[in-house]
Amino acid sequence: MKKFLIIVCAGDNSYHKKWFNSNVYDIYTIYFGNNESIADKFEKKSDFFLRMKGPKWQLIRYVLKNFEWKEYKYIWMPDDDLDITKKKVEDFLNISDKLNLNISQPSLRVPEVTIKEQIDTLARWKKIQKEAELQGKYVSWFSYYKKNTNPITENMKVYISHKILMQEYPSRKKAVRYTNFVEIMCPLLKNFVVKKMFKFMDSDIVQSGFYLDSIWSHLVKYKKVAVIDYISAIHTRPVGVFKSFKNKEKTGNFKVLTIDPKKEVMIQKKRYRKKIPKHYKKTLRTVFLNDKKKDEINLRKKSRKKSRKKSRS
Repeated sequence: MKKFLIIVCAGDNSYHKKWFNSNVYDIYTIYFGNNESIADKFEKKSDFFLRMKGPKWQLIRYVLKNFEWKEYKYIWMPDDDLDITKKKVEDFLNISDKLNLNISQPSLRVPEVTIKEQIDTLARWKKIQKEAELQGKYVSWFSYYKKNTNPITENMKVYISHKILMQEYPSRKKAVRYTNFVEIMCPLLKNFVVKKMFKFMDSDIVQSGFYLDSIWSHLVKYKKVAVIDYISAIHTRPVGVFKSFKNKEKTGNFKVLTIDPKKEVMIQKKRYRKKIPKHYKKTLRTVFLNDKKKDEINLRKKSRKKSRKKSRS
């Protein structure tokens, strides 16, 4: 029995086709397209397969109600537009397990922007934020973007909703950022979190999935929630809207929704009952897994403890 189950709602151009044939996880593909050839390929290569249409979180709801998933230690529920290699997926899952995380996700990148360009842009914004904080002010991403509009910041605006989830450090540093937020795009949830969350997923109103990501972090009291910064996925489609201001049409994944996400959030807040305090989505602390000095200090501490125990005995 494998530790990890990936449930992915896949269209014709799904990137999850890169992840097949792993010894680390099982893939449950829910194909919502109409192409018989693609359906056949997905079915043959998936560990489990279903053809069904609807919003992502309704399809996942169906699987959780009709499939024996409780033997898996972790469930990953990524969107199908994330460009990430099978090796990185396996590394992401394994390190999340090794760190015993309750909730996690890989960091995010945007198309046509290098890692260095992205990291440098985020660093400049954070520097301005810190300077503003000394004056008791706050500089949001939108405020920074308005004064620094260029092809890089434009892509970041179009492809990523929550900038806190973007890769902030060079991969060689092996950074893991403990945060107070992991979004609905690609959450990895520990088994017990899925069990607790299911009652909030098990409803016809759950279509966009909005507010689920506020609930699950609050449920675990923001403990062991992290972004695996050094392992990133490129978000290849622009973030959708329920109704655009120009043509009043739904775009992206919002096309299949029948409920306004704002209304969905209001209903979910009532269903959850507990009040979630307003807070900024932020990194709480960062650890670097290749920090050899820290590892040496920890080893020394362990050896001292062992020697003390021996001397006492």
